[in-house]
Amino acid sequence: MVIDIEFGEKKFEISGSLSIIEKFLEKKKKEGKSKSLIRNYRYDILDFCQNTGIQNIENILIEDLEDYVEVMRTRKCSGSTINRRISAMKSFVKYMIGIKRRVLRRKKRSGKDFGAQIEKLRNEIEEYEDISNFERVKAVKKEKLPFRINELKKILEASKELQNNRYPALSLRNYLILKFSAVGTGARNTAVRQLKKHDLDCFYCSKQCENCIPTVKILRKGKTEENQEERGKIRVRIEKQFCKELYQYIHNKTHNSDTVFLSRNSGELSIPSMNRILYKVLRLTSIEKQGRTFHSLRHTFITEGIKNGTPYGHMARQVDHEGKLGITGKYEHMAAKDLDIHFIKL
Repeated sequence: MVIDIEFGEKKFEISGSLSIIEKFLEKKKKEGKSKSLIRNYRYDILDFCQNTGIQNIENILIEDLEDYVEVMRTRKCSGSTINRRISAMKSFVKYMIGIKRRVLRRKKRSGKDFGAQIEKLRNEIEEYEDISNFERVKAVKKEKLPFRINELKKILEASKELQNNRYPALSLRNYLILKFSAVGTGARNTAVRQLKKHDLDCFYCSKQCENCIPTVKILRKGKTEENQEERGKIRVRIEKQFCKELYQYIHNKTHNSDTVFLSRNSGELSIPSMNRILYKVLRLTSIEKQGRTFHSLRHTFITEGIKNGTPYGHMARQVDHEGKLGITGKYEHMAAKDLDIHFIKL
């Protein structure tokens, strides 16, 4: 059976592949994999089929994967993108190995003469195993450069003053988004985008700020979606003055959404839109854009915090990066209010 698949702007045919791909994705769903991972798996496998011309993915050879890597290099895909797609194909192939081995065992136990079929299955399994051992390409990560303090001041001042005639509230929103990561918490892009009102201690604040050590719950990297969202959050310190600004912003908002920072259409902000917020300000202030993304604000928080005297272990716990800073998990269970974080003073 040949099925027409619409993928991107093109159509292509696959024979008998779609059902096995969907079964593979269903298995991943049952294993508790996130929606985004399953979506990426589907995209990557179909992209492989389209670019290699394979109609039946069960007939995949290691040469096909080698050709696909060359196609991606021609398309100037980054090393991390190539490795992600290799991983998707290897995961699918391991699933196929499991299926073929079960079929092989059944045929052996049947007592019938399946000599030719058994030999074919063994050859397929051997080919799949070669693919499952396919080596990753060397990925060179682009360095995310932090901002200097004087640059950060310009960015925040410009973002607050940058007016949008159609959406006047956006300038304050953008200012708080940038400051939340760079000065407030050091949070990742996704944690800022998916911040909820009730994550902030001060949402239920009695306004006794003098002796308060404010904290906030932020999303951890690679969290499980939907009903397990809370399990993927960590409580961290938030800079006190910024906490007051954020509290004021939340309580002045007119929409009923629990999400703090919304797009103009009252939806969730995307990763590219977060970068656009920063890039617009960089153009206005003539600050070098090369090597800078929204993630650079997080790097700024870490760099300046450590320069100001924050202990490495405390900073690692604050930004949920124990491994990256070479710290063991000894600080992981430390209460957020006990973290000795030296925030940036502007």
